[in-house]
Amino acid sequence: MLPIINGVATLGKDIELSYLPDGTPIGKMSLAFSDKVKKKGEWVDETLWINATHFGKQAEYVAGNTSKGELIEVRGTLRSNDWVDKEGKKHYDMSLM
Repeated sequence: MLPIINGVATLGKDIELSYLPDGTPIGKMSLAFSDKVKKKGEWVDETLWINATHFGKQAEYVAGNTSKGELIEVRGTLRSNDWVDKEGKKHYDMSLM
């Protein structure tokens, strides 16, 4: 079972709105989940970046009513992906759907 995310994140950049060939809107965004954690006796900011995608009317609404830096409520399924590129470098990605 995939983990469900339900929380508040900061929008890392303006939403990229595009459309599928059938006209379905797709909104792609970058979300920052920030927290303070104690490391070596000091409190430091720690940020987890996650990509997210909206579909349909929700994508158009969110793209038209939010902008970079705003706090937004998010809910969705967290998915992870890892791969090795042509140079042999390993990559890791997390997405919220």
